[in-house]
Amino acid sequence: MKLAGILLLALLVHSVCNTILLSATPAPVRKTDSGFPLGYQDNPYDYKFGRVVTVDLTKQDGQIITNFTFQPVGTYLTFTEQVPLCGDQNDKLNFNIDDVVVITMTKRMTRRFCHDLLRIDVIEQAHSTGSDLTK
Repeated sequence: MKLAGILLLALLVHSVCNTILLSATPAPVRKTDSGFPLGYQDNPYDYKFGRVVTVDLTKQDGQIITNFTFQPVGTYLTFTEQVPLCGDQNDKLNFNIDDVVVITMTKRMTRRFCHDLLRIDVIEQAHSTGSDLTK
């Protein structure tokens, strides 16, 4: 009877240990339809669509930062937001102050105070002639 109790206790301990070990195994790597592992699931970039109102250069902790005061499209005229970009970006300012632009930058701040600028695209505004555009 003692032997049966010891065997039953050993079987219970073995079962509990296997359950713990199996639940602690890492999940399998998710793959795309082509069989390659997923690199990321969220878009790592952020986009600002509107007008650049002012551009200022500042220096924080020895790092040059280009601060864009940005007025997003679809907001009221007095609403602006600050967009801090790493480095001196004056060479990329190939647009007029009235142009609508799209600024593409990293979503996360890559350094302590700023985002990396990837590109600035000028949006050309279509002038409506009143004609049907579906033809």
